[in-house]
Amino acid sequence: MSQFGILLTQNCSWAELQTHARKVEELGFNSLWVADSFANPFIETEWLEGWTTLAGLSQATQSIRIGTLVTNIVYRHPAIIAKQAITVDHMSNGRLELGLGAGGVPTDHSMTGTPMWTGKERQARFAEFVTVVNKLLTQETSSFSGEYYSFEDAYVSPPPHQQPILPLVIAAHGPKSMRLAARYASKWSFSDPGLGRKGKEAAAAIREMNNYLDDQLRSVGRNPEEITRSLCCGYCAATMWSS
Repeated sequence: MSQFGILLTQNCSWAELQTHARKVEELGFNSLWVADSFANPFIETEWLEGWTTLAGLSQATQSIRIGTLVTNIVYRHPAIIAKQAITVDHMSNGRLELGLGAGGVPTDHSMTGTPMWTGKERQARFAEFVTVVNKLLTQETSSFSGEYYSFEDAYVSPPPHQQPILPLVIAAHGPKSMRLAARYASKWSFSDPGLGRKGKEAAAAIREMNNYLDDQLRSVGRNPEEITRSLCCGYCAATMWSS
């Protein structure tokens, strides 16, 4: 069964954003998402921080599922993200979906003083990040020692409101990140197959990506039907509220 969600970019006042969120819920959409870059990556405009915005929207809405599309790993430790996610999951009475992505917007690095990563380092960091978050969401006490992230005896209580698992939404387009999604994700998020493909060519590329994910899911002992496929589309210059 198809479901539809709305990505609300937080380039407006808090009062306006609450009004928009309540309207999206009133219209019957299944989910509501916010972006998570340090600033608008395209133009200079007002821009509210993603996770504090999401916490506020958990109180401004009642039933719609909420999440980050997707959480930026550039300037955060995965242990902190896990604790924030659990907190918002409780605040929303179990409506959170935790989106995770590898990032890549140059301004997220330059504006926070984080050196730009190579593609290889970004993929390695993302793999560690997802592994750490999964451990902390599913274990009361855990430790981790990796190349980029380390911690000892992290005690997590309470556990997520949603049981047996808080849904992870993993943004993935390449083979490495898609293998990561196959292992950990409840939902796979992707935007388009790239390279300017349109129509039947784009559909064929998306079909190929789905088939690859199915193969990876089977390789780790999961049924391909276990994971939801989420296509992010409809980008345009005009605001959705102008019509």
